[in-house]
Amino acid sequence: EQLPLDDLVEALVAADTGRALAALAAAIQGGRDPRGLAEELIAHLRDGFLTQVAPELAQLPDRRLEVVRDQASRLGLPATVRAASIVVVATSRSPAWRGRWWTDFCSPWNTRL
Repeated sequence: EQLPLDDLVEALVAADTGRALAALAAAIQGGRDPRGLAEELIAHLRDGFLTQVAPELAQLPDRRLEVVRDQASRLGLPATVRAASIVVVATSRSPAWRGRWWTDFCSPWNTRL
């Protein structure tokens, strides 16, 4: 069974930005919450990471475990960690991140108008 999140992960595996954006747009148009989708993607990538480094810790049904393991092995450990890190930072509600953005935005030395 293919889940909407699988389309996005397959696009990451293929390094196909257009396909990833299309999968993301389709999920959002289908009524998925962007933040919830990001959290599911982080969990999916975490499970993929676990299937590679500590398979006994991945708590998934057998059929999902095989799909996630296959995706993670094709994506590779470094890319799995990098993708999860990017999603975590992009969805962070950290005041430090927001404060830095505001400082950059309001800076008189900023070249953006």
